[in-house]
Amino acid sequence: MDIIQDSPRAEVPAPEVQDEFASGPPNRLRLGALRLVGWLFGPPYFPGILTWLIVSLIATNSAIELLVQPASYWVDFSASEYYTFLGTQLKWGLWAIAAYVGYMVIVALVLSITNIKLAFAIWIGLCVYHFASLTEAFHCRALYFFPFENPGNCTTIHTVSVVFAGILWGVLLTVAVRQGLISRIAFVATETDAPRARMGSLRNVSIGWIALLSLAVLLTAVLAPKPAWHALQTTHAPPGRSEAALVYDTKRSVAVLFGGTPSWTQAGGWQSINDTWEWDGSDWTQRQPPHSPLPRYAAAMAFDERRGVTVLFGGMGRDQDNQSVIYGDTWEWDGQDWQEISPSTSPPARDDTSVYFDPLRGTVVVYGGHSLEQGTAANVYLDDAWEWDGKDWQQIIFDEPRRSSASAIVFDPIRQLPMLMDVEGLWLWQEPLWTPASFPVSPPGRWSSQMVYNPGNQQIVLFAGFKGTDVFNDTWVYDGQTWQQVLTKVQPPRRHGHNLFYDPIRGKVLLFGGLDGGTFHGDMWELVQP
Repeated sequence: MDIIQDSPRAEVPAPEVQDEFASGPPNRLRLGALRLVGWLFGPPYFPGILTWLIVSLIATNSAIELLVQPASYWVDFSASEYYTFLGTQLKWGLWAIAAYVGYMVIVALVLSITNIKLAFAIWIGLCVYHFASLTEAFHCRALYFFPFENPGNCTTIHTVSVVFAGILWGVLLTVAVRQGLISRIAFVATETDAPRARMGSLRNVSIGWIALLSLAVLLTAVLAPKPAWHALQTTHAPPGRSEAALVYDTKRSVAVLFGGTPSWTQAGGWQSINDTWEWDGSDWTQRQPPHSPLPRYAAAMAFDERRGVTVLFGGMGRDQDNQSVIYGDTWEWDGQDWQEISPSTSPPARDDTSVYFDPLRGTVVVYGGHSLEQGTAANVYLDDAWEWDGKDWQQIIFDEPRRSSASAIVFDPIRQLPMLMDVEGLWLWQEPLWTPASFPVSPPGRWSSQMVYNPGNQQIVLFAGFKGTDVFNDTWVYDGQTWQQVLTKVQPPRRHGHNLFYDPIRGKVLLFGGLDGGTFHGDMWELVQP
């Protein structure tokens, strides 16, 4: 029998691995990478107390950026133009807050799993950055974060913030020394030292501080007073109208309303009325004076604070043939009757005139307006100014006048000069010139808006108007430094040709009337400003 033997199997050598990181015998690159990872994420680890302190510092930086936002920010996040210290936009709203939280979590995680040497370098950099960011929030700037800052004290406030940040930085370094992270500074413990207990107390303080900041932001978002428009319901009310004349009589504590246009028809055009109403802070009362100016709208009316009477000039109405007529007469209301004045000199007849009382001159000033050219009835837009001293009109000379009609004007008691809003924007009368106002942010230009000064908040309020076919219902306030749009959950319907006045009895700015398309508003609103 033949014996068959199996031939031995040939040994096949393993192929050489070309990938430096593939499994197989150790190599230099792989060992180097392992050592690096071991050094980066191996013990000894960063002290937890220092992690809590840097997270507290970041939370403080975040809270300051949120708490100093205007109340309107919590109504509409998208209006904010500020950026966070992360470079994200605050208009992201809840996403911006989530970015703050995510950043703190990432910092805490990185420091807790990183080797102490690398973590300490990161910790030093973060401390320097956030202390610098905190002090920058108090730096002098065109836009102040805090209501207590102004050009007169911002340098002092910034200096105090730098000193305070330096003290806190010293405290943090002292904790780092106690943890043995700064090797050249020897800290010798005494029998009375209780490092663990003290570090535990610091951790608890940090946790409590973060919780307190979180609660402050939450309460600010939910409970902080916010600006709001509230509709007012009254027992009596004037019929809806536009282009009425309205002023507040501070002597008798009533608002005086006269005339306006309540309707428009294709055949008859703009209709006009000459009724007189007074607002006492809670309701309207129609007055029945023995005499009244002829029906008109777009008249100029202001309260003469020096003489204690209401002054009315000009306006547009219709004659017996239903033809448009522009008036140039002067009337005064003393609370009992209208009296026509016959001065020796009067401005040319006009309507849509800007008017205000100038406390520096002690006179009622009318500026610009609209008139009709005799013979052709072509529109003429005026650029002259006149002042009424109770006896006569006198023209005011400008070096560079501006043609103006249906422009809102208010005397700015902060700058002690008139401010005008027309379709090109805001202008300041810095005698004898009209100069364009320069603000970082300001309302868009418009016609037929209204501005009024709120002495309670020391702010100028602007509301609504139109430009071209766009009719607005936006609200803006000016605090003497900047303009800021006020955002509310509910706004009055858009309009122009309305009336805006400050009621000291209610302590609020009130809105009446106006026009939008074919709607003549007769509603009243009050602006609540925190």
